[in-house]
Amino acid sequence: MLNLIYYDIKATYKRILLTVMLLSLLAFAVRFLWSDVFMSVFDNKNFYIGNIIQFAAAALLGVCCFIAFVVIIYGQCSWFDENILSAQGQLTNMLPVSSYQIVFSKILVAFVWNVIILLTFVGVSCVFFMESDILELLVSAVNEFAKLNNVHISIVSMSVSICLCIALAMTGFISLCFLSQMVGQIFNLTRNLMIFISFFAFAVVSISLHILVLRLLGIADPLTALVGKTAPYVVSYVFSVVNKLTVLNFLSSLACWLGASAILKNKLNML
Repeated sequence: MLNLIYYDIKATYKRILLTVMLLSLLAFAVRFLWSDVFMSVFDNKNFYIGNIIQFAAAALLGVCCFIAFVVIIYGQCSWFDENILSAQGQLTNMLPVSSYQIVFSKILVAFVWNVIILLTFVGVSCVFFMESDILELLVSAVNEFAKLNNVHISIVSMSVSICLCIALAMTGFISLCFLSQMVGQIFNLTRNLMIFISFFAFAVVSISLHILVLRLLGIADPLTALVGKTAPYVVSYVFSVVNKLTVLNFLSSLACWLGASAILKNKLNML
């Protein structure tokens, strides 16, 4: 099992690390463009040129972050197809491990990369807002809100909870892609079409189940649920939603793992 995880990491780390490095370098470059040193190049008549460059660079950074997310998904799905469903899959499926272990290794490695890329996004945001008043104002606002309403809010705990929820949501999405690939490989002539159809169908079912379960757990429409409520209730509500979404995202990944593993075990089609 450990060998599986090692080879999955070895096969996918180059693209991930390159993405992280490029995002980090771009973040520092954009931060320089937003510095007073850069703006000092322009005089009072041409200051708008510097502003245009700044906002264009910030938009580029945002687009690159989105592209990085797509790269992560594409890289994981490509390796899944190459390692399991292509000619190389014949060797993979001959290993003395179960289909459940093979798929689990892919999902676990995807989770690890999701955490790393998410931490990169956080780092990029910190670099972008470095030496600015935005982070300080945000922290001060949260602390002031907690003080005025006599509520304990741990920024670290809140950040960790949100990041874990997002990482598991990303992992659930990638696991859904894995399951769709496994369904699609059953068919010969319409494989790509069936991958798309199965992904769309599973996504609709997953979102519907998420909404249904959240309602059963007492998480109604946020606007309706929070109107007229006290600050402690609002904070408790937000943490409750994040924690329940985290559990649901984990269960979604678990269901996709079981489904993909069962198909790999019983319905593998190498044609």
